[in-house]
Amino acid sequence: RVAAITNRYGALTGYTIRVGRYFESIALPLREVLLEPKASIALFGPPGSGKSTLVRSVVAMLAEEYGPRLCVVDSSNEIAGDGDTPHYLLKSARRLQVSDPEQLAAKLIEALINHGPAVMVVDELARPSEVKNIIRIVQRGVRVIACLHGDTIEEIVRTPDYAPLLGMSEGQRN
Repeated sequence: RVAAITNRYGALTGYTIRVGRYFESIALPLREVLLEPKASIALFGPPGSGKSTLVRSVVAMLAEEYGPRLCVVDSSNEIAGDGDTPHYLLKSARRLQVSDPEQLAAKLIEALINHGPAVMVVDELARPSEVKNIIRIVQRGVRVIACLHGDTIEEIVRTPDYAPLLGMSEGQRN
């Protein structure tokens, strides 16, 4: 993925080039959980800890099992690459690219309504609207595997936006 660096006037001053790693078998120890029909999974950890690398391996494993019933909502092109042709790890799974991060919540519902997924994979959930839509998706019987921003479980639990995902209300686990 290539991202521009601009100055305060919007003029281009540099680039950041990120190369996503793909290691096919790193999700293998999670296979039993990943293929559990009702299990939704939230991954979290500090930046650079390997969340997206793990998600790519998870997607490859699930793509073999679910084919086009696996829908990857690629909010920052971290999972399947930046071009029109997705990374081969997707096989026959569907990928929806998100042109603007502000549109991720809407793209999640689009995936649910238009593509009939059994499993949805999302990298980088961050906004309350996204969490709200993920809950709607899970309530409709679709499994979700998503990355959350946070270094520790304590930080995730203390983040009010994530409370509904964790079954919490007013600081208490339901």
